[in-house]
Amino acid sequence: MINCYFAGAKGAFRAVGFMFSSIHCGMLRYTYWLCCLLCGLVSGPVSWAQGLITTESISTTAVCPNGTFDVPFVTTGAFNSSNTFMVQVAAEGGSFATIPTGTPTLIQTNRVVTSWRVTATVPASTTAGAYRVRVTSSNPASIGSASPSTLAVGAVSAPPTVERTRVDFCQNGPSQPLQATGVGLKWYEPSGVVSTTAPSPPTQNATQKPEGDTYYVSQTEPNGCESQRVAIQVFVQAVPTLSISGSTAVNLGVEVPLALSFTGNGPYQFRLSNGLSGTATKDTTIVVLPEQTTTYQVVEVSNRCGAGSPGSNASATVTVNVPTITTLALTSTSLCAGTNLSARFLSNGSFTQGSSFRLQVAGVVADSARAVFVELPSTYDGDGLVTGRLPDTLRSGPYWVRVVATNPKVPVRGSLSPTTVTIRALPTATLTGNQQIFEGQPASFSITFTGEGPWTFTYRDTAATRPPVTVTTGTNPYVVNVAPIRTAVFRLDSVSNGCGKGPQRSANILTITVQPVLSLEERPLLESVDVFPIPATTSLTVRINGQTLAQPAVIDLLDLNGRPVLQRKISQATAVLDLGGNPPGLYILRVRVGERTAARRIVTQ
Repeated sequence: MINCYFAGAKGAFRAVGFMFSSIHCGMLRYTYWLCCLLCGLVSGPVSWAQGLITTESISTTAVCPNGTFDVPFVTTGAFNSSNTFMVQVAAEGGSFATIPTGTPTLIQTNRVVTSWRVTATVPASTTAGAYRVRVTSSNPASIGSASPSTLAVGAVSAPPTVERTRVDFCQNGPSQPLQATGVGLKWYEPSGVVSTTAPSPPTQNATQKPEGDTYYVSQTEPNGCESQRVAIQVFVQAVPTLSISGSTAVNLGVEVPLALSFTGNGPYQFRLSNGLSGTATKDTTIVVLPEQTTTYQVVEVSNRCGAGSPGSNASATVTVNVPTITTLALTSTSLCAGTNLSARFLSNGSFTQGSSFRLQVAGVVADSARAVFVELPSTYDGDGLVTGRLPDTLRSGPYWVRVVATNPKVPVRGSLSPTTVTIRALPTATLTGNQQIFEGQPASFSITFTGEGPWTFTYRDTAATRPPVTVTTGTNPYVVNVAPIRTAVFRLDSVSNGCGKGPQRSANILTITVQPVLSLEERPLLESVDVFPIPATTSLTVRINGQTLAQPAVIDLLDLNGRPVLQRKISQATAVLDLGGNPPGLYILRVRVGERTAARRIVTQ
């Protein structure tokens, strides 16, 4: 219903209603006077009581998600200034929903109707299918008629397959087309060029952006819409340069950071003049600890595109303030191990906080560079005097002495004292002579000393009741003669010299094993055995007199340690033993007949 208002004789307005189809309304917009005639007006103002919207046919009937299309529409009546026109779409059997709508463009207007055109965007999430289209308003809230046209929304194609989303080239090196798998491929270059042919990125200039140059590719399947774009990052790498910075001055023992700055793309391999080498993926910092003033220079730098060159700052210099220590002459030239050694020194320069002073000694050798210094437990009096205790285990001989500063991380080694100190070692003693003897046989053992003599030592037989024996001697080694009647264990209790008592060794013992002569209990057999000649030379005759040899006799020739050197079995009263293969000396001849045994000592020449 359209209400037309006109003024009466007294200025009152009357409403006359007319019903029009959309076709009639379309005609009315072109003829204002016709509208007035239909409303029964001869002259005067015409107004519409309610804003009406007619959605007309759209020219674009097929579109893809994210695509745009224009919607023409006609309005009649009044709309408030805050009004907004919106495009709505609805799938078959579905409800209308508002989609993104631009600002309408005024096409034509008169006092009755106004023509518009507005651009709408199909949301990316829109499902493929046929949609009805209409225009609505917000103020007044008015719903327009549906467009006679149907909008077909196509299906979005799947993205193409890209195996490598990052592609690297070397500057001025060969290029090759980017690769993707799909149909209806479309390529988008950073320059804005769009093409269906895969581009070959230029390599004349190195990539400047950290993220590289971005190329995109999409595909459009048959009867489908263009897919989402897949990004391919392209990097054109230049051969690298390496700059180094961080020049400074520090005290010895202070670590210094040096900044390494690269150009080109990583990873990088580098080597500096101090021998330091490594791999980095970006600018980095290294820490150095020079022991003297050092200049660090770039020697090598490379990446996958080849060897580069030093950058604008090719070196950094760290100036090291190295303090010095001068060890002065000693007041003592001869000391015993285990006593205190003191030395004075002079120093110059600054030491790192936490540094302390220590004494070191080393045996004098032909090449001082090969000397092995031992640090002594030391104390410092704060006035140039350091005192340390010499180890008990130092060997006798001349020693170098120097003062050092611990200076955290890099010790400061002082000069050698002009005085060479002679160390007199504490003594040690070692027992040797474990052995086996026969009963009544004498024995001896040796004691070997270290350190300076004379030596005083104490030993004892742990199996005897007599007190320990103390001996002072200058002979090295010293031989102790004993005649034990049974197995004895001898132990060295102590040893000392002019420097004091030496260290105790718990394992300083030896054993002399005494074996009995079994034949002494068999007098009848012993008296029946004759042995000649004595001393023997190459042969020895054994005769058993007055004995009936009901069973064989066994003759053994043993050395003084009880080891057999010859054995014979005889069934007759006389036997001749061949001694040609045995050295001259003292032997034990043992004769066994059944359970009876006889033994005699013999001498061979």
